[in-house]
Amino acid sequence: MILHEKTILNNLSKAQAFENILTSDEIEDIWKLAFSNNSVRKNSLGNIFISGDCVKTAYKLIKHKIPLNATLYGGNFFICTTPYGIHLDSFNQREEKDDGTTLYKNVLIPLWIGGCDDGGKVIFFDQRLVDYGCAFNKDGPTSYKESLYHVYDDYSNLQFYDGNSQKIDKKLNSVPFNSLYHLLYFNHINQERLEGFTAESFLDWKPGNILIFDAIQVHASAYGDEKKWKNKMGLLLRFKVNI
Repeated sequence: MILHEKTILNNLSKAQAFENILTSDEIEDIWKLAFSNNSVRKNSLGNIFISGDCVKTAYKLIKHKIPLNATLYGGNFFICTTPYGIHLDSFNQREEKDDGTTLYKNVLIPLWIGGCDDGGKVIFFDQRLVDYGCAFNKDGPTSYKESLYHVYDDYSNLQFYDGNSQKIDKKLNSVPFNSLYHLLYFNHINQERLEGFTAESFLDWKPGNILIFDAIQVHASAYGDEKKWKNKMGLLLRFKVNI
């Protein structure tokens, strides 16, 4: 798989939530798969990532419910203790191999919420970046030294695209983030770190739903109104298509 810009840009679309797709029994079966002899790692924030055959097995259970005509190439289960920062879930450059395929969509499946029933939201930004997996940490205090992906601390020269595959003027990369949205959703993130980003979609983290979005779309997660969840578990599935 490679970063084939033309194919990627031709397949962009707005992030979508498909509601009440999975039953409680299906969710139960899926999350338990993560704890059966797989590869596990954690980061300094206490987040746990689980990969291996369990991801393929989980996909087989619910493949018929995911409205994508594409090939699964990877993914992982995860348990997080804090909202995810600003990032995009592309593949790692070390995994690049020209096999006639490129990035397409990712599917995010909320599985459970610990501490309350409000799992907060996933905020998808207008900005897409044709790049390998990366995070955005301008003036951010969070250490990404354990990250497997590139971390940007300067956005000024990044060429973002919107959901209509149009280039976003680089001059807009330094525009302050919406103050109201920062107050409502991102008071756990320095406002400077959000410079240049604009919100496209606010989708609920709700078990039973599935979220489908562009593999190169920048996004982050947030606490809900109650700000009480302690941890939550999800499954990320990654898809590719032919060039």
